[in-house]
Amino acid sequence: MQLTDYCNKMEIENILAILIPLIAVPVIALIGFFLKGLLKTIKDDLDNQGVNIKKLSDRFSDFQLSIQKVGSTLTAVEKDLDRANINLNKTNSLAEANSDKIRDIQNSLLNTHGNIQIINESIKDHFEKIDSLEKKVFVLNQKIK
Repeated sequence: MQLTDYCNKMEIENILAILIPLIAVPVIALIGFFLKGLLKTIKDDLDNQGVNIKKLSDRFSDFQLSIQKVGSTLTAVEKDLDRANINLNKTNSLAEANSDKIRDIQNSLLNTHGNIQIINESIKDHFEKIDSLEKKVFVLNQKIK
């Protein structure tokens, strides 16, 4: 019995030695086929991700350029505002100087107006004296005639 068991065991090992490669090779080939397909899918996905990253990089570069343009524009606006502020300060100084000159002219005109009133009163007094003298001359002329 031991000899038959040993023979049977040897036959089983021989059969398994033949069957295992017959079964393992197609299974390994099948696994390899699926792995190859999976690797291709992963490669395609990575390629697509690379394209997407490139597009994103291009968009980011465009965004950076836009930010630089905005920065340049803001710098130009700031310079314009500084120039406008300088011009406003100059205008304000001129307005203050003109205000002082106008005040001086007003004072001068008030003094002139006062002087004209004094002259008018003096002329009025002279006219009154002239009228009085004319009346006296008229009376004297009447007396002489």
